[in-house]
Parts: sequence; C-alpha cells; structure tokens
Amino acid sequence: MNMHKHLLPVLVFLLALLLAGCDPVVTEIDVACSASALIDAINTANSSPTTTTTLHLDPGCVYELTASVTTDSMIYPAGVGLPEIVSPIIIDGQAATIKRSEDSGTPEFRIFLVASSGDLTINNIFLTGGDIHAANGYGGAVLNHGTLAINTCDVYENHAHRGGAVYNNGSFETLWTVYYYNTANFAGGALHNTGPAALDRSQFYQNTAYYGGAVHNHDAQIEVEGSIFSENEAVTPESVPGFGGAVSNTSTDDTSPVGKINFWGCTFTGNQAGHGGAISSMDFSEIRIHDGIVSDNHAQYGGAIYDQEELLIARTAIFDNSAEHYGGAIFHNENTEGDSLAMSVNNSTLSGNRIDNASPQPDAGSAIYLAKGYLHISHITGTLNTGAPAFVIGDYINVYNSIIADNPDGDCSFGASGAIDVGGTANIDSDASCTGFTYTGDPGLEPLADNGGGTMTHALKADSPAINAALYTSAQGGCPSTDQRNESRPYGSDCDLGAYESHDFLEPTRPDDEIPGVIITMPVPEEPHKEPNWWWEFEGYVCSESRLTEFYLSTDADTELFSMTINEKPVKCYQQSYDETRYWCHVERVMLEWEIPTQISFCVDEICETIQRTTLSQERCEGDNPPTEPEPLDCSTFETLEDCKAAPGCVWQCSDTPSAQLCSCRAEE
Repeated sequence: MNMHKHLLPVLVFLLALLLAGCDPVVTEIDVACSASALIDAINTANSSPTTTTTLHLDPGCVYELTASVTTDSMIYPAGVGLPEIVSPIIIDGQAATIKRSEDSGTPEFRIFLVASSGDLTINNIFLTGGDIHAANGYGGAVLNHGTLAINTCDVYENHAHRGGAVYNNGSFETLWTVYYYNTANFAGGALHNTGPAALDRSQFYQNTAYYGGAVHNHDAQIEVEGSIFSENEAVTPESVPGFGGAVSNTSTDDTSPVGKINFWGCTFTGNQAGHGGAISSMDFSEIRIHDGIVSDNHAQYGGAIYDQEELLIARTAIFDNSAEHYGGAIFHNENTEGDSLAMSVNNSTLSGNRIDNASPQPDAGSAIYLAKGYLHISHITGTLNTGAPAFVIGDYINVYNSIIADNPDGDCSFGASGAIDVGGTANIDSDASCTGFTYTGDPGLEPLADNGGGTMTHALKADSPAINAALYTSAQGGCPSTDQRNESRPYGSDCDLGAYESHDFLEPTRPDDEIPGVIITMPVPEEPHKEPNWWWEFEGYVCSESRLTEFYLSTDADTELFSMTINEKPVKCYQQSYDETRYWCHVERVMLEWEIPTQISFCVDEICETIQRTTLSQERCEGDNPPTEPEPLDCSTFETLEDCKAAPGCVWQCSDTPSAQLCSCRAEE
C-alpha cells in the first residue's frame, strides 16, 4: 500500500490550519494623526523583525509626545518617547512633525532609540524638542546603536549632554537635511559620532556645544560632501569658549580606528570657538579638506582651523578668518613626535585672514602659525593677510612653487627653530622675508574673485612673474595636473606659481597653424565599423569668439566606454542626471575653424575609423542674427551639485535660513 497517498490529505489539512493561524506580514501602514497611532504602528512594524515596514505619516500632522514609553540601557539609562526600533522601518514623513511636548510637566526624554538590530530611515519630517539635560543624556532626538538614515528633514531645538540632535554609536547617514538650534552641554551640538557616518549635502546652522558646535567625531570616520556649516559655536552654557566652532575631531590613541573626517566641497562660514573657529582636530586624529570654502570664522587660536595632528588641505579657499592671538587662519602645533607629514596645503588660497588683537604677539601668524611640526606647502597663494607676519615658522617648512606676497605686516617670520626648504623650486615673496625664494617683488595678483571652479582665487595679471615660472626636481614628480579651480595645468610651457593657472594670456603650446580644426578621438563602439549616434550642441558658445571652450554632447553609445580628447588633450565631460545620454563638456581653448570639418576617430588599440563631419555650431552661427551671448540653460533641470557646477551660467545656491529645501541650481545673476 502507498502510505504517501494516505498521508497527503492530512498534511494539506494541517498546513491549512497553520496558515489560517498566521497573520499576513504588514509592509505599509498609514498612521493616523495621533501619538498613540504612531506608537502602535512602530510596535506593529517591530513584530516583523526581518521585513521592512514603511509608515506613512499623516501629511502636516503634529505627533506630540507627552511621556516616555521605554528607556535605553546600552549606554546610560534615559527615557524615549517612542518604542525602541528593533526592525527595518522607513518613516515617510510627508512634512509631518514629531516632537516632544512643550507643556509644563513633560518629563525629559529623547524621541527615537534604534537598537543594534534596528534599521531606521526617516524621510521628510520635522524632528524637534527632544531633551535630556542629565549628564548621562546621549542623543536628544535620536540615539542610534544600529543603522540610521535621516533624509530631507528639519532637525531642530533638541538638547542633550552629548549629541544634541543625534548620538551615533552605529552607522549613520544623512542627506538634504538641516540641523539648527540644537545644543549639547559637552560635545556635538547636532551630532556626536562614534561610528561610520556620511553627511551629504546637509546644513548645520547655529548649533552649540563645548566640543564641536555642530559635529563632534571620536574614534570614527565621517565622509562629508557638499555640506554647509554656518554660525555654529563651540561654547559651554556658561559661555566658556570651546573647541571646533563647527566640527571637532578626536581619538583615544594612535591605534585604529582613529578620528578621521574627509570634507569634499564643503563650506564653513561664520563659526566661532576658543580653538578652531571652524574646525579643531586633536589627539591622533586626521582631517582632509578638498575643494572647500572656509571664510569669516573666528577663534582665539586658529581663526579657521586649530590642528595638533595630520591635516591635508587641497583646492580650498581660506579667507577673511580671524584670531585673537595666534593663527589668523590656521594654528598648527604637532602633538605627536615623529610624524613625517603633519600638515600639507596644496593648490589653495589664504587671503585676507587677520589677527584681531590690538596688541598681538609680533609673530602671531595672520595666515598660518606653525608652532611645532612639519608643514608642506605647494602651489599656494598667500596674500593680504594682516595684523602680524603672514607665515610664522617655528619648525620645519617646505614651500614649493608658491606665492607668499603682499601681506602688509610681513610675508614670513621665523622662530628660533624655524627653517624653510624650497627644494629647488621657484617661489615669490614681496619683502625678501621668506628665505630662499627665487623672486622678490610685485606678484601681479588680481583681487580675490570667483574665477570659476567654485572657490575664490587671485587671478594673475598679464605681467605677473608667476606665469610659466614653476620649477621641479625629479623627486617632486612635475607639474600637478590641475590648479585650485580644477583647471588643467600647465597652459604654457610650465606651470604658473601659486594656486591659479592662467589661461588668459598665453596661446596653447602648439602654434595655431599646426591645429587643423578640432580633432576629437572617442572609443570604438561594440561594432567597430558602425558609428553610434553623436549630436553636437554648442550651447554656451559665443559665435563672435574664435575658440571653442564648452559644448553639449549627446550620444546613444555605451556611456561606460565614453572618453574624449581634443587636440591630444583630455576633455572633461559631465553626465547630466536628468538625461544619461547627455554630457556637458569643457575643454581648453582650441581653435575652431568653421570651414574645416570635425574629424571624429573611433579607436581600439591600433584600429581606428575616422569620420568627417561639420559641427552644428557652423549652422548655428550662420544667418543674419547670430547669437552674441551664450544660449541660456534651464538651470532648474540640474538636480545635483556636480551637474549644476558643470553647467555654464548656473550657480548652486542655498537658502540663508534653515528649511527642508536646502539648495537649488539657478541661473547666474
């Protein structure tokens, strides 16, 4: 007898009973406008620990919390206004508000607690009022032990001892969010961080704490991109000046992990502290600043930056910062013996920084005060720094191919142990105070201005001795490929000195008569003898000029294969987010003869195919009324900082007042 035949109906019956007793997994919940409904929704989501649940809040609703419903026991006990997050939850805020009640008698508690097993994403809400005054209070709005993301939110008026808004002990990222009016008694007015974190295109405004008015990082790494830090202050509730008006960074010791922060395209303005108006970095920690703007910050020591450890600054404008005592822009005092590279400043501008004290120390360093440690400078422009000699050298400094000149109270000054090495390169000062410099005299600088690239620079005048003057030894590896603006170097026979490479007064290295129009080389498509579709749109090009500098390119070719050179020089092309087939390309000025067709070559290894084509710009510039101005773009179509900065005539503008909509791409006025 076949026993399986008789068992099958029984198994089917038992399975049906089992399934009838199981509730279906809930993945979407519409949350009514009440605190109790939000609490119930989180409890329901937590009942499915392996399933992501999205909570859709009532648009515009105010979810007001009046009591603590749980406590945290992983660091220090403290109340929490909502159930602990132990599962994957997404909160679709729809511009609702979650707040701790302001009514008299409301106990102190934070709003969210994320367990180590939890994964919380918060989108588009206003998060406010979290308050833990006790000395063990961590994370006024959110304490995270798991995974946390906060996107397109306003997080404001929260308070704690550490991490006024957020204390991260797990993994944290934030995008398009404004953190303002948050406070901490000790560290991290907006964020106290001890785990991996990413801060992307967010704004930190008027937050306060003793360490890190906006952000304090300890023994962890943070990546910060395109964010703005403005008017934050490092100060105690008793008004004692602290460390890092916007950001402080520390480490327990020199073993991994150490406190490390990388800033990419960030702006620091109007921040204040006792040490490091914008940034303070101490105790084995590391800071990297790339393509940044650091201006109008103030401190007693280090108007912009106070640094005791490893600091790298590249393609950054540091201007109009001030200090009461030492280091109008930067105060560096190496805390660790034996560092081979404690501080490096490359392709950057230090301008208009100052010592504000009416009776400053004679060697206070209006730009950089190097008390102790090793400093490497390459292709910088340091000028118009006032109140004391600009560069005060108390230890060892390398200066390569730089301009340190026109500083009213002196270009360089040396302490008893100070020494300078120019390494066989060329440098300019204006008062012969910088030992070993090649040139002394007028450096030929234009006023500080927006000369492209997103950061302020001093352009070179036509007669500047800096043009084509750079020298290198074999150990230095030659001319860097770009200047502070990320424009190509060299444009003449050699690099220019300083942070700015002039493209205004020199012709390309090859004579014009050797340039047969525009030769554009691109990769071969998948079928070597089948041309993909390329469309040339010379928007932004002025017909009355004789040189091509920028154009749009559209293609249905494999974008992963895309590359281009013009007259044997690389072309920078930026893919547009709104249309992946469209690129905006910027090239060095090259001759474009209207009657000479463009040669387009597709090459793989040594196999090439060349096609002759006349550019569309010839048709565009014919007729009775050729354009004399670049055709305007619809800048609002550019949704990212990179696309906006790449588009001609467009600027990336951010609101001066905190709001959920931080920044947008607009036509340049």
